Amino acid sequence: MILLKIAVRNALRYKRRSIAIGLGVLVSIFALQFLDAFTEGFKKAMLKSFLNKEGVVLITPKDGIDLFTPSLHSVSHYSKIIGFTRKNKKGASIESSIEFPAQMSKDTFNLDVFAKGLKTDAPTIRNLVPRLIYGRAIQAKGQAMIGKVTAELLHIAEGDTVVILTQDRYGGIGAGEVCIVGIYDSKNRTENEKMLYIDIETAQQLLAWNTDEVTKIKVNFTDHKNADFLASKIQKEFPNIKVQSYRKRTENIDTLIRISNIKLWIFNAIILIVTAGIIVNTVLTSVFERKREIGTLRAIGAGRGETIVMILGEVIIISVFVGLLGSLLAGILVGWLSIKGIYFGQISEAMDFLSNTLYPEIIYHKWAGNIFFVVIWAVLAAAYPVILGVKMKPCDALRK
Repeated sequence: MILLKIAVRNALRYKRRSIAIGLGVLVSIFALQFLDAFTEGFKKAMLKSFLNKEGVVLITPKDGIDLFTPSLHSVSHYSKIIGFTRKNKKGASIESSIEFPAQMSKDTFNLDVFAKGLKTDAPTIRNLVPRLIYGRAIQAKGQAMIGKVTAELLHIAEGDTVVILTQDRYGGIGAGEVCIVGIYDSKNRTENEKMLYIDIETAQQLLAWNTDEVTKIKVNFTDHKNADFLASKIQKEFPNIKVQSYRKRTENIDTLIRISNIKLWIFNAIILIVTAGIIVNTVLTSVFERKREIGTLRAIGAGRGETIVMILGEVIIISVFVGLLGSLLAGILVGWLSIKGIYFGQISEAMDFLSNTLYPEIIYHKWAGNIFFVVIWAVLAAAYPVILGVKMKPCDALRK
């Protein structure tokens, strides 16, 4: 108890040294806490964006989707599959689509696009409504929506009719006309420049498909832990299709997250090394300036261990206090950003599964672990100069 009182007194007495140690710890804990919250937000944003675009469970043709000959492979009797899925997963959001490359023409202007046929009540169509700058969403057969950039390239306005050309199932040319009823401005560059959204019936006609054929079906629901079970159940019922849960399709995202984590931890390591240097230099200076005080304590019976505990106690008190303060400041910043978000702008356009706004998230047990780690790191950094100082004999310390 006496050693603790002395440690508190010295921490308040030698303010400059305490501030130097405190600043090092403050920067370290603030960086650790903020980057940890940023990483968690990044992971959730990537996963959420991926699931919105690709589904918790994805159903495709048995041989997969061939990007070069998409018209040759389809999921047949998709209405039965949807009915079975709804029966086994009530409340799930299910979207069937037909995807294929096409050429869009208006007058003398042509552009290669990626066409996507959807039902008029599909979630993707609903999500595009807030981004519309002209017109409305698709409501009937023969209607289409395009991005702002596509409209500018082809000199298209709302209400114009365009011709769509693609290769059908039999190797011929599938051609049709659609009316552009909506023009949207998306934050995603690919969606803005290359996507053409049409109704699903027009897509089936262009590819010479039956009315019960689609390219893929994506199923979304909140309790992701049941994804594997549902996927296996659908696969067992319909062996002629390919059913995958999101866990089997997120390897690239996991790799990207691991790379991002490595970069962040390298940055954290640099900060911790700098902090350790500050603490070592400050404590070493403090120990050698307090030789007489240490010598007096040793002379009246204080052992080396007690002296070490007293000096390290100062570092622990400062580290704990500043660790909590730094976490509070980081928490305030993260709390504000979790509401406002971090806007990525054009960076998100270069990545398919990164939303344009990221919301950091606090994982409390990780933050508590970070505080404990920083305190231990500060103690380890201070241990060398402290041990070096108490090795002096009391008589030598008093003489000097």
